[in-house]
Formats: sequence, structure tokens, C-alpha cells
Amino acid sequence: MPASVQKLLAELVRFDSTSRHSNMELIQWISQYLAQWGIVSRLTFDDTGKKANLFARVGPGEGPVLVLSGHSDVVPVDGQEWNSPPFVLTDKNDGRLYGRGSADMKGFIACVLAMVPHWVALAESGTLQHAVGRRFPMMKRWAVWVCVV
Repeated sequence: MPASVQKLLAELVRFDSTSRHSNMELIQWISQYLAQWGIVSRLTFDDTGKKANLFARVGPGEGPVLVLSGHSDVVPVDGQEWNSPPFVLTDKNDGRLYGRGSADMKGFIACVLAMVPHWVALAESGTLQHAVGRRFPMMKRWAVWVCVV
């Protein structure tokens, strides 16, 4: 069963992916999530091997591609006053969710990951096509690339 955006966001926020730290735990978690849907991820690493970019493709290997890209690092919380733990997604019942990265970019990544089951189903049925923009006759199918850095 597909996970909700809020559940996925809670998972992503719990990773302290502050820019001075490695993002490998978070990237591995995303890779495992995608693998549940039959999607193989490809990782590229920085010179230290402590940070990675994740690339994954949903859909056919040919044709136009829609790239969805987001970064996984967050700014430090040092010297900031938080009314809730920054690496725990908190719902204060005010219509907002609080947690480091929840608005930029972990919120976007959670939305992308929540759509993966739908895109996989469309790809399997052969209808992952004309997903965005005007329909062009030469564009028969679309593929979605997920890129997390």
C-alpha cells in the first residue's frame, strides 16, 4: 500500500542530513523505498564517498523524460530556537507540519515519492505518457527520472 505524503515526510525529516554531515542514510532509505516498487537506483558519490546523488527512472527507456530533482541537505539548526525537535515532524494542528527541511526540499521529495506507486502503475499499463505540457505527436511515452542530491 502506498505511503502517505505525511508519513514519507516524517521519515525524511528524521534524518539529520545537515550539509556538514553525510546524506548516505537518507539516500539509502530512498533507494530501498524505490526498490519496493521495482525501481533500481543509481548512486554517484562525491570525492569523500560520504555524500551521494540518487538517480532513478520510472517508465520506459525511450522517449521524453520529466526530471524531478531535489536536494537532501538541510541547513544547521545551531543557534536557532525550535519549539519542537527539528528532526521530528510535528503537527501542531495549525495546518502546518514542522521539521527541518519540511518545506525545502524534503517536502517536495516526499510528494515525489508518494507518486511513485502511481507512476509505476502507469508505466506497467503503458500509459505513462503525455504527463506534462502540450501533447506532441512525436512524443509517444514519458518517463519520470527521480534525482535526489
